[in-house]
Amino acid sequence: MQKNLGQWAAFRQVRARKLPRWARRTAVLLAGGALLTLGIALIVLPGPAVVVIPAALGVLATEFEWAKRWRARAEAGWKRIRGPLRSTERVQEEARRLR
Repeated sequence: MQKNLGQWAAFRQVRARKLPRWARRTAVLLAGGALLTLGIALIVLPGPAVVVIPAALGVLATEFEWAKRWRARAEAGWKRIRGPLRSTERVQEEARRLR
């Protein structure tokens, strides 16, 4: 059964390669742009903008270099914010264990 899954993966790759590059880039631009627009709207509307915007950048980064740079900057910013939060969580967890 797993052999068949491998064959299907290879089939999908071959099919994707047959599309002209402009068609792939256009499809990625439309899908990623729609997700990014939705994510920006979700900043003011109730919804998970923090999830949708990075997902949109991930989609766009598959074809566009500028999106790869934006995604890398967003990742670095998240790690910079998340670092102190994790150390705070560890201190709180250790304090709970000591009680």
